[in-house]
Amino acid sequence: RANWILDNLPSAQVSAALKRRIEGEARFLRAMHYFNLVRYFGDVPLVMNATQGTENVNVSRTPTAEVYAAVVDDLT
Repeated sequence: RANWILDNLPSAQVSAALKRRIEGEARFLRAMHYFNLVRYFGDVPLVMNATQGTENVNVSRTPTAEVYAAVVDDLT
């Protein structure tokens, strides 16, 4: 859901300040969940955009280092 929010936020009809806050919250939640997933399971599928229906549902595992890099990117 964080991916959906981040993908659709630019077209939202809200103030710039609210957009920045929502983006920060969505990125934090996505980073936190990926951090927990990689700690428990190691390599996990890394999906950084919202999916539509059944497309892109067969995603292979991403190396742990790349997942941690995505977490750091979201948090900075």
